[in-house]
Amino acid sequence: MIIVLKQSATPEQTEDLRCWIRCHDLDVQTIMGEHQNVLVVIGDAGRLDGAYIEDLDTVEYVKSVSQPYKLAGRTGRAEDTVVNVGGVKIGGGNFAIIAGPCSVESSRQMQGIAAAVKDAGAAILRGGVLPFVFVFAGKRRNKTACHIAFADAVFVPGARRKRAAAACSGGQK
Repeated sequence: MIIVLKQSATPEQTEDLRCWIRCHDLDVQTIMGEHQNVLVVIGDAGRLDGAYIEDLDTVEYVKSVSQPYKLAGRTGRAEDTVVNVGGVKIGGGNFAIIAGPCSVESSRQMQGIAAAVKDAGAAILRGGVLPFVFVFAGKRRNKTACHIAFADAVFVPGARRKRAAAACSGGQK
């Protein structure tokens, strides 16, 4: 069930409705829009009275959804989802290839893969770096992964740049 709230709905009124839905043993997600907020009821919303909810002062309208993947589908919102990963846009007609190895093993390996991935047209390089690898390999492998990540051919998502920079410099930014 999708519940579109009126613009005049206060945060307190929204939370009251969320609590009421949760009291029916259902989960609820809130999508905060620019002009309206939407509540997405997750679970068997058939036990809720849609007409009752639609009569509330804070509710614009209610739409029943019987299909799975409510949050990913078009029922909840009409506009495309666009994810910006450090300047590379994915979604909304933008296509990006993400490629790389399951495990970062060496600088030479990553430099070769980075060049091949870039030549093949990929926009983002990924590489698996598992914490347990560092226990056995020591800090050297961690530094190798960090230095590779800052090479020209490789892209590091913005959310991890500070942590990667700190790791590469031995904890200093």
